[in-house]
Amino acid sequence: MKNYFYLLIIIFSFSCSKDAAKVSDPSSFELIAPANNETCLEGSIINDNQKEIVFQWGGSTNATSYSLEIINLTTSGLWG
Repeated sequence: MKNYFYLLIIIFSFSCSKDAAKVSDPSSFELIAPANNETCLEGSIINDNQKEIVFQWGGSTNATSYSLEIINLTTSGLWG
């Protein structure tokens, strides 16, 4: 019975590799359009207060989401 116990400990220690659980840090998303940190004059006007803007992003590895910050240049207020 002791032999089985030691065998289980050996198998368990080899199965728990440190590299197997390591996940690389995500790479940055690349904003393709509209131009990053530039005034956005593109888009379709919906009404006097709204405009539809399509954002295009390049891929990223090991990332599942991103944050988008929009600044109103008239009021300097942060949206998003």
